[in-house]
Amino acid sequence: MELTEQSHILSQVVQKGYLDSAVFIQKQNALNVEIEEIKKKRNSLLDNNGFETEIAGTERLLEIIKYNPEIMDAYDENLFLHTVSKVLIGNSGEITFRLINNLELTEYADKGGGKA
Repeated sequence: MELTEQSHILSQVVQKGYLDSAVFIQKQNALNVEIEEIKKKRNSLLDNNGFETEIAGTERLLEIIKYNPEIMDAYDENLFLHTVSKVLIGNSGEITFRLINNLELTEYADKGGGKA
């Protein structure tokens, strides 16, 4: 049931005398607080397109690439820590690197155990 509908029903119940006015005020205030919180969340979602994290992360990655243009032939822990936010290991042994812009790069392990 929607919150505004609950508020309307609550008003009808108190008008008919089925609910004490003190209880009504308490419940009505709680509903109003909840309605305001939901409105704030809704407005926040409408104001933001939901991609701020990805955009900021991509801009940061571009900056890192700009200042580290050379091709690397060795692991650089500092660069790794600044570009990868999470490493996920799957059930099949695949490794997924989640970058700071939420882009995921997956490497699949060779199940053969080496060369044929």
